[in-house]
Amino acid sequence: MKKLLIKSFIGIIAIGVISSCKEKERNDELNRNSEKLIYQKSANEKETNLRGAIDLQDQITKTVQIRYENDQLAGLRNQKRWAELLDQNKAVLDKDNITKTSIAQTEIILLTIPFKSAQEQGFFNVYQLNGKYFWTKVLVNDLPNHAKTYTIVSADGERLMKLDLDKDFKASNFMAPQRNKVLAKNPEFSAALYRIAEAEKECYKIKGSTYWDCLTCVLIKHCGNDLACVIACTIAPEVCLGIAILACLPSATIE
Repeated sequence: MKKLLIKSFIGIIAIGVISSCKEKERNDELNRNSEKLIYQKSANEKETNLRGAIDLQDQITKTVQIRYENDQLAGLRNQKRWAELLDQNKAVLDKDNITKTSIAQTEIILLTIPFKSAQEQGFFNVYQLNGKYFWTKVLVNDLPNHAKTYTIVSADGERLMKLDLDKDFKASNFMAPQRNKVLAKNPEFSAALYRIAEAEKECYKIKGSTYWDCLTCVLIKHCGNDLACVIACTIAPEVCLGIAILACLPSATIE
């Protein structure tokens, strides 16, 4: 009888340990995959049409904050090219403040990952589609009076855009190339990107236009020609500028 009681007691303890382990696994998974809502476009939200405001947010449907350990980033974390990028840049990631942005008219997801290194700081904008990835690097440099310079380069170091934003988010000193090779090197994204051009604003479907034409159209369409405009983006400039670059890539292909 005593032996039976001991076995029963051990069994109860074992069940308790197993249950506790399973509960911990569930909690770890919930924490790992938690999302904090930053922005969600409402059904009745209208595009900003005031002169002097550049609405770079109109392509965004939802942005959430996630962690680097999130299961949705497993494919990226396991990719050799991504590991090489981090090593080459000696980049330290801010793993708790990553944003995931959903984009209208496409299945492409934008992951914006803050980083720092000894020489630079900024963000990696990672574009994800069906387990495929490409990325750009957004470098942020401080200027006097709380202004900042945003320089966006491709994985090959090709400059895609540069502009200054002051403390009120007024843009100036905009520069961009006529064309670039990003989409040509990532053709699996072509169909999804052309759906944006077909369904969305006039800037993305000007026949015969270049990448520079498209970006210039996006940036000055509400401002005349002076580029002294306010960026309308309640999320973050690196996210909204990343969306603008993405939407203009169909105009960028080298012929």
